[in-house]
Amino acid sequence: MDKDIKYCDHCGLAVEVEGFELKTKQGDKRFCCEGCKGIYQMLHEALLQQGANDESEPTRS
Repeated sequence: MDKDIKYCDHCGLAVEVEGFELKTKQGDKRFCCEGCKGIYQMLHEALLQQGANDESEPTRS
């Protein structure tokens, strides 16, 4: 197994494209696609750091 391969923190697939990352209270998370990143955001909203990485997502009140 290649030690340089990063795996999606949502689905476990190999991350082949950079740019789908989030900063959380538990550390940086990486994702294989925008879909996995979005689902992770919805499921783990309380763990996300304020203002982390994604300025395109609207802030919910």
